[in-house]
Amino acid sequence: MNTGRLRYRGPIRLLCSPAPWTAFWYLFGSIFLGALWFSIAFTLLATGVTLGVLWLGLPVLAAALTVTRRLAGVERRRIHPGITSPYRAPSATGFRARLAEQVHDPATRRDVILLVVLWPVLLLIDTVATAFWLGCFELMSLPIWYRYVPNTFDNGAKAHGVEFGYYPDGPYGGGNSWGFFVHDTRSAIIAALVGVLLLILAGNYVVVAAARAHTAIARALLGPALDPLADARQMLVADPERSRS
Repeated sequence: MNTGRLRYRGPIRLLCSPAPWTAFWYLFGSIFLGALWFSIAFTLLATGVTLGVLWLGLPVLAAALTVTRRLAGVERRRIHPGITSPYRAPSATGFRARLAEQVHDPATRRDVILLVVLWPVLLLIDTVATAFWLGCFELMSLPIWYRYVPNTFDNGAKAHGVEFGYYPDGPYGGGNSWGFFVHDTRSAIIAALVGVLLLILAGNYVVVAAARAHTAIARALLGPALDPLADARQMLVADPERSRS
């Protein structure tokens, strides 16, 4: 995905840009792929850790870590194919030693955090943003299909339309009804205009913000670890006299 497209703009410019659609397809794919990655990684890791007390469980754990790394690699390519591999180069020999290296590699732990630990949070963010964005289009399309939705109310009355609120006796029942009932062309056009305004003023921003947040979290966890002392090290290399003072 070209994350450079996920830029904030004015409402009209954002509406005409590819950013909302780029964000939507990324979030839409993340909902299904994230659930698949979680089920695979969690099942294998849980099985490997549970059986890890036995020697026979170690191959399962090794396979689980390998699969988790491969799944994290797919996510890296989804964000940007140029993300550098963050894993430490293997140096140990022997099955147990290599397995211990993978377990203690910080990059492997970050893979598990993204694919397993943070999956419920990311799923909630992606689902809410996607549903809100699609809901705007649902409102906009009401003039096309509202008349094909049948309703039977508590008093036996029947009417076609879509209710937003509580209408126990139908759109003409009165009483304790509240909300907005789309049952004719006029009400459908009003609902469509509300959908257009919501899309322009909020929906596009919500879906782009969710995609930016998701990609930022994934990039921070899946990319190479940043050295907090990198700037200080560069200063010392450039000015060795300062390190002696």
